[in-house]
Amino acid sequence: TVAGKQLRPGSVRAAVAAGIGLAPEERKAQALLMTESVTRNVSVSSLSRFARIGWIDRGGERKAARSATRELQMRPDNPDAAVRTLSGGNQ
Repeated sequence: TVAGKQLRPGSVRAAVAAGIGLAPEERKAQALLMTESVTRNVSVSSLSRFARIGWIDRGGERKAARSATRELQMRPDNPDAAVRTLSGGNQ
């Protein structure tokens, strides 16, 4: 249960919707798209949130990434930066 609500076991969608995430120890190899932007890395786990009839809402995707970089106090606060250019603590 999360916040008093039952989650369907094994449902990634339900876990993401409940705010649960996974940060593997080997995040560079297992979780990050190193040559992609912070924006793509933020949105890849929830593309259905930004996809409409085969198109991706890049504005919505970027807005979510900007919110994430500010909330996590990432440096630099630049959602367009390639993940490989970030310091280890920001990856």
